Amino acid sequence: MTAAFGRSSLLNVKDLQAVLPTRHGPLKVVDQVSFSLHRGRTLGLVGGSGSGKSMLAKAIMGLLPLDALVSPNSVVEFKGRNLLNLTAKQKRRIIGHEIAMVFQDPMTSLNPVMKIGKQISEVLRCHLKVSRAMAGKRAVELLDSVGILSPELRAGQYPHQLSGGLRQRVAIAIALSCGPKLIIADEPTTALDATVQAGILDLLGRIQEERQMGMILISHDLGVVAGRTHETAVMHAGKIVEHAPTDELFRHMQTPYTRSLMAAVPRISDPPHTKLQTMSGQQPVKPKALLVTRMLTIAYRIGFKTEIQAVSKVSFEINAGETLGLVGESGCGKSSVARAIIRLLTPISGRICYDGEDLLKCTSRRLKEIRPGIQMIFQDAVASLNPGRKIGRAIEEPLRVLGKADRHERERRARLMMKAVGLDPDLLYDRNPHELSVGQCQRVSIARALITRPRLLICDEPVSSLDVSIQAKILRLLEEMKKRFDLTMLFISHDLAVVKHISDRVAVMREGALCEIADAEALYRSPTHPYSKMLIASMPDEFLVSMGIV
Repeated sequence: MTAAFGRSSLLNVKDLQAVLPTRHGPLKVVDQVSFSLHRGRTLGLVGGSGSGKSMLAKAIMGLLPLDALVSPNSVVEFKGRNLLNLTAKQKRRIIGHEIAMVFQDPMTSLNPVMKIGKQISEVLRCHLKVSRAMAGKRAVELLDSVGILSPELRAGQYPHQLSGGLRQRVAIAIALSCGPKLIIADEPTTALDATVQAGILDLLGRIQEERQMGMILISHDLGVVAGRTHETAVMHAGKIVEHAPTDELFRHMQTPYTRSLMAAVPRISDPPHTKLQTMSGQQPVKPKALLVTRMLTIAYRIGFKTEIQAVSKVSFEINAGETLGLVGESGCGKSSVARAIIRLLTPISGRICYDGEDLLKCTSRRLKEIRPGIQMIFQDAVASLNPGRKIGRAIEEPLRVLGKADRHERERRARLMMKAVGLDPDLLYDRNPHELSVGQCQRVSIARALITRPRLLICDEPVSSLDVSIQAKILRLLEEMKKRFDLTMLFISHDLAVVKHISDRVAVMREGALCEIADAEALYRSPTHPYSKMLIASMPDEFLVSMGIV
């Protein structure tokens, strides 16, 4: 159900379709979307992660990736002009001036090396052609208008010197600087606490009412949308599946998907540990194997003649986005498989295909190009770090080796990655490994592995040397990082309980050979190979009881 397409509207979107090429084939990120928006009205846009909300906003703003294909029948009409038919020069007169956007993360949308006042002045001088002095004065006025105290002082500061709430107010000031007629707010309060969130939303609502702007408010928070919009559109798999006045939509939800979104919202009245419903906003995509090993055989030479075969004809696949657990007793060949995949050793036969390319046939130059996409976390976090190298330098080292960025950019990315894994860069960046706990060192190892933004992460016994409380934190961190960075993982451990917890499928190795591979739940409940049965039987009774096996 979609709103009527009217010529008197501020914004008319009709049959908008955008397609992105992916490894799995073309993906419709926006699929035949139509709606209208009038001045002074707010449209809420909700849906699960990956449902197409931000892609719709980017399509309106002309910010889609360069390889995106927009259907020739699509219309994005603003004040009677189809933005999709304008030249780049014509678009620049509108985007940023009459149509502005507040992005989700102000820390990445603001220039980290440019002072706040200059960033606002830059927009004013570009679109309104005012003098430098006038732009500077107007920048201070805008900071004051969005509720920032001591605006003259703040105008001379850098983004990192402001809190998250103040940075978001700066982003709003930039968006409002040229007096836009339409503002798109893409998750503007996601990373803020409840009180700051309320202040930001009140600010947006007040300014919109004063200026009679049209606004599209994108959020996954149904409570935010319910209380602050005139109408709401629900997106799923790139489509608008429901569109109605907000009060009506929340009282009479028409689609199962909208009802499932509402069921997923935690309520204060619910008892603790109430199970919440989940549903993805993404289109179902057929899994594709990111890593494939075929008949992998590895041998070690001892002395001049003796050769020990560590791995024999091992074959398995790991689908993109999947975690495959690899278990077996010490010495069964698990770590040898991992080292062969990242080419720390060369198998005597077999194939290792990463994203369709055989790593064993790649040249050294090609391997260097591929290597950022495959990273490894080693068992002994402390031993894997250079004791004479500061923590920050250790994390940014992969970027330096690969020649990926200059020194300032490497440090910036290292600090961001430290925050992502729960380390304070201000306290720990210049510390040595011996000054950190074992758990902190493992977080450093994870940050170092993730800084190249790999697609495949190999975890070789990453929690075996940790006590259970730290182990739980690291496992939770790995799962968070997997979701955040869209990782595929090979998780190696001798601890069957740990592997069961984190894996989608589990492969069992014994004496260099693969005994069994199956869905994690099925393997633990009904193992078929005698060795797998023996491993399961050796697990503590409490764990088996908790699984309902005994």
